[in-house]
Amino acid sequence: MIIEKIDKNIKLLDGEKRRIHTIELTHDDIEKRHQRLSADSGFEIAVSLAEGEALFDGAVLYENDEEIVVVKAAKEKVIIMEPRTNKEWGMLAYNIGNMHQKAFLTEKEILVPYDHVLEGVIRKFDVPMRIEECPILGTRANVTAKEHAIYHEHKSLG
Repeated sequence: MIIEKIDKNIKLLDGEKRRIHTIELTHDDIEKRHQRLSADSGFEIAVSLAEGEALFDGAVLYENDEEIVVVKAAKEKVIIMEPRTNKEWGMLAYNIGNMHQKAFLTEKEILVPYDHVLEGVIRKFDVPMRIEECPILGTRANVTAKEHAIYHEHKSLG
């Protein structure tokens, strides 16, 4: 079976009584539009999403009257920063981008997959930070290399 579209979020299904098959994915795997996946129970499924479609924590990949297959963001080692001022946000954003790291934003935090070099740079700014094992959730702050190339390609045509 190949899933081509995500229609539901498990978080919106209330009081679910069906068997739930969980597929844990890292932030890198969640970004892949084409892949074969295996649930913790051994249930296998293929995903081939169209441009603009994306997996996410809680995405329902498949359901019938008896079972549901759902994506769960895996716990990963993460640097979590809590900038207090616009200047701190700017310094962190510049250095994260300069090191070509992915960043995910919440209202108050910047989450970055752990990197020991980046950790050393961030510590120099004296910004509140911590290192945790947790799912990387939030809005992706930077575009992918493909999106970046498409932007430049279109920009040069104009």
